[in-house]
Amino acid sequence: MGVNIKTNIVLGHCIFNMNSRAPGIAIWEGVVEPLYHMIKESKYWVLQLPCPETSYINIRRWWFVYEQYDNPHYRKLCKQLAIAIAEILLENNIREFKLIGLGLSPSCGCREIQSDPTWGGKPREVDVKANIKPGKGVWIETLESVFSNYGFDFKLYDISPAIIYPKGRAECTKLYPKNMVDSLKDLATELGFDLSKLRINEYLIKESITEDQRSGKVLVIPQEVLLKWDIFLDEYISKGYGLISIPYSKVVNYDRLVLLEEVINQIKNHIGVGHKVVVYNREFRSGLYKVLIKMITEEGLSIRWV
Repeated sequence: MGVNIKTNIVLGHCIFNMNSRAPGIAIWEGVVEPLYHMIKESKYWVLQLPCPETSYINIRRWWFVYEQYDNPHYRKLCKQLAIAIAEILLENNIREFKLIGLGLSPSCGCREIQSDPTWGGKPREVDVKANIKPGKGVWIETLESVFSNYGFDFKLYDISPAIIYPKGRAECTKLYPKNMVDSLKDLATELGFDLSKLRINEYLIKESITEDQRSGKVLVIPQEVLLKWDIFLDEYISKGYGLISIPYSKVVNYDRLVLLEEVINQIKNHIGVGHKVVVYNREFRSGLYKVLIKMITEEGLSIRWV
């Protein structure tokens, strides 16, 4: 499934599925629409990463900092998933790409993260603006290490908090633009995208949002459906669905099965908090996705087929 285009993107999971985020920190219902539209308009090849946070802890997790994820078990899970992704990239003949994370995330941040060694124990009021520090998240650190060992040519980038978080979270950062327009310019420059093609005025409404906007709706699809960028996908995106896209692979081995098990765990966690999960079950070529369908069926998960 290798393709010859100018940009390949490996994407942090919740950029296309805000429903996987911890409660209270999402201003988009499903996908981060500006980036989704940039990628779709450019017809870039994109692989959506799994979300180790959601499968590891749950969707009902508290807001975390770096030190809480910096533990041997979580790092082991991240490494297993990173190796599976690296092998899938090789299988798809992808050796050059941009790895895009999310600013401030203790897992997916690249420039700044939230870090505070005092977090833990009894829940208490905390100042989330006071724990911003330069650095990379645990998941990004692991991906960077594994991808480097595989010899990939890749560049790290993370989306500005002004595009992701409710109002007030971006002002205290030092390495990101502070508002939506400047953040979109930064993103467009990184992707080589003509900013005039975006519906910027529609996105500016998000700057005033202070409440969680997650839709509680998720669409599970194979990567080949994602890369069609067609009306089927648009209809679900317009209804606020987030996406869980399963990478294309003909190979089903231990590493790939670890990845699928974590996807199943994530789906269970979505269902457990009352999210609506819709699973694509039409034509697809990926052997990995066929196994996922079998696993979902055998588990008897409460989903809807489409």
